[in-house]
Amino acid sequence: MIADPEVIYVGTWTGKNGALKRVGRTINLAKGIIYTTEYREDKTKKREKLTGAENLPEQIQPIPGFDASADFHTYGFDWAAERIRWWMIHPITQDTVVLWYYSGERGIPTHPSKYRMNFWHSDNWSVETNPNSLERPKHRFELQVDWMKFTPKTKS
Repeated sequence: MIADPEVIYVGTWTGKNGALKRVGRTINLAKGIIYTTEYREDKTKKREKLTGAENLPEQIQPIPGFDASADFHTYGFDWAAERIRWWMIHPITQDTVVLWYYSGERGIPTHPSKYRMNFWHSDNWSVETNPNSLERPKHRFELQVDWMKFTPKTKS
């Protein structure tokens, strides 16, 4: 996220346009802070904090100096019928860091889907962690992707 490169967002959107539902997590990896883990319905503006099995791990170890914009990082997710696990490779130790292990009845896509990796900056929507981030970018930004890969689960 350009407005706060220490922060990443992970989540899924399900449902149809106009009635989208989302489970999402906002994490400051440099500080090890989980700002939100929530379920949201856009049409009704409903927001609900997720707990228990929908909120694991409950803590993230900080990665001192983490800056999503400073280098390439490896992120991924494993999607199964009963859960989604978002993860990244720790930039120093090369260990797998579980960002979120979501198992719940809401938010897991049940049909073929698309995945998106992006960054954005807007002058009409501030990021959750920085309400003062409503300025237009002063210069052009680009997202560089070294590689992307999709591996379908093999049937047993």
